[in-house]
Amino acid sequence: MWAINKSPLIIGAILDDSFPKHSLETLSKKEIIAINQDPNGKPANLVRRYAEEWDVWHGELSGGKQVLGIANWKAQNRNVQFDLRSMGIESADVRDPWTPQDMGRRSGLQTFDLNAHELKLWVLSNIEMTKTPPSSTGYHHAVDGTLTGSAKSDYCTGSDCKYGSRVRYLGRGSTATYSSVSAKTPGTKVMGIDFVNFDHSDNNIRKINIAINGASSKSWAVPLSGQSWNEYTRLNIEIDGFKDGANTVVFSGVGDGWAPDVVGFDVYE
Repeated sequence: MWAINKSPLIIGAILDDSFPKHSLETLSKKEIIAINQDPNGKPANLVRRYAEEWDVWHGELSGGKQVLGIANWKAQNRNVQFDLRSMGIESADVRDPWTPQDMGRRSGLQTFDLNAHELKLWVLSNIEMTKTPPSSTGYHHAVDGTLTGSAKSDYCTGSDCKYGSRVRYLGRGSTATYSSVSAKTPGTKVMGIDFVNFDHSDNNIRKINIAINGASSKSWAVPLSGQSWNEYTRLNIEIDGFKDGANTVVFSGVGDGWAPDVVGFDVYE
């Protein structure tokens, strides 16, 4: 994770005969270090977060290459799937820089067997993009929803306040409901949520529940968005339960905590 985010790589230990050999082998992975030192210099970004506590990270490398990271935050092994086409990638040559070994040409739905707290990296090259990448079915402004409980519309100004509005104070028992969210096909969709979070009190995250068409809600951990309560960013998630036509989406708080401020969202397909 430090390598793909272009962080300084520092060994905080005494490098003598007592230094474990396996640790030195881990910290000396040449292809991982090469990602960190890539001339492009751009850090990877969180591009997809799942309610089951795993992430997809993506970054640009020099020479038209890209790095893809699949992170398991749980303390148990798991099997997950991710579709390259959801990122607009039709196919690519894949190399595992950790082993290291070539993985061949890959396309479509990919399966990853992840150990507890493992981050698996792929380096993509010779990338063919999809001719019809996923597109939004329409943007939904948060303040246009039906609000209950403590949830309130907040109108703001300034370059960091997208669309001049957001919904705040989504806490226990409060909801923001959107009843005309369009989808062309049923099933799982990518949802892009614009949010604001500058809460440093609980591991820098706020949690939000999302429910589709009356199904049980799922919870997401939402990271910091910027350097103040006026800076928004976007979190992409995948969530199922959509049907063809109009759908109902409900945002709510988790437990006694506050959800992040919600600016708006798209559904992609």
